[in-house]
Amino acid sequence: MYEKRHHFLNKSLTPFFACFKFELVERCFNFVKSRLKVLPSFTINSHPDFVNEVKKIKQHLLTANVEIVYEILPYDKRLSKLSSVETFLATLFVGLFIGFLLGFGSSLIKPINFQPIWFLPLHLVVRLLLFTTWLVLIFSISLLLAYIRFLFREYFLKNTCYLITRNEIYYIDRPWDWLRTDIVPINVKIFDIREVWQPTYEKSDLYDYCGIDAAIVKVYITQTDYVNNFKAIKYEENKDRDSYFTFSHVKLNKFPNDLGREAAPLYIYLATDYNKLTQMLRIWSDNKRSPPKSKKS
Repeated sequence: MYEKRHHFLNKSLTPFFACFKFELVERCFNFVKSRLKVLPSFTINSHPDFVNEVKKIKQHLLTANVEIVYEILPYDKRLSKLSSVETFLATLFVGLFIGFLLGFGSSLIKPINFQPIWFLPLHLVVRLLLFTTWLVLIFSISLLLAYIRFLFREYFLKNTCYLITRNEIYYIDRPWDWLRTDIVPINVKIFDIREVWQPTYEKSDLYDYCGIDAAIVKVYITQTDYVNNFKAIKYEENKDRDSYFTFSHVKLNKFPNDLGREAAPLYIYLATDYNKLTQMLRIWSDNKRSPPKSKKS
C-alpha cells in the first residue's frame, strides 16, 4: 500500500541543504549524471499494465456518466533528483567517517613506536593510500545507491494515480515486481466518499524547497478492510521493537459522529489544487453522510 512508502516518499534531509538553493543541487545532479558513463542509462516509464488499468477505469467511469473531478499523478522529477542527492551525501559522509576511524583511529588510540625514523613517512604513505582507496570505493558505492534510489522513486511516482469523483476516490498503483517473472497485479483501492473524514493538507518542506506549489492531502478512511490492513502494517513495524506490543495496541483515530469507527489515513501526494480539493472532499463527504431531507407534502 502507498502508506507503507509514506516516509520513503516524504522523508527529506532538506535542513542539510538549507544553505543551498535547489537549483545548485539540481545542477550538481545533472553534472554528475552527464559525466557518469559507467552506470547504464535507464528511462523509467509507467508500466503498460498500470497505464491500461487507469484507462480501463476511466472508460468505465465515462460509460457510467461519472465525472472525474480530479486526476492526480504524483510525479515530479525534482523530487527524484533531490532524494538521489540526499542518498549520495548521506552514504558518502557515513563512509568517510568509518574510513577515518579505520585509517587513523587506531593511531589515536594506541601510539605507534616510530623506530627507525624512516618508518614514519612510510607509515603515513600507506595509510594515505588505504584511505584514498576507501574514498574511491565509498564514492562509487554512494553513486550506485543514489542511482538506485533515483530509479526506485521514479518507478513509484510514475506508477501511482488518484482519480477522484464526487462519490469515490480511486487509488491505483503497481508495486515493484523485483524482477519476478509472474504477473504482478495492479492495486486498485476504491473508497466511498461517505467513509472519508477530516480532509486536511500539509505543505511539505520538501515541496517548498524544490519550488513545487503542491501539498499532501490527508483524509481518514473508515473502510474496514483498509483499516485492518493499515493496523497490520503498524503492528509489523512495532512488534520487533517491543516484545509486549500486540495487535490490540495499535491505536487509530476514531470519529464519535461515525459511531466511534476506527479510521486510517490515506495520503494523496503532490496535489497541486490542494486547497480546493480539501474543501470539496469535506463538502462531498458531509453531504453524503447527511440523511436525505424529507419532502414536504
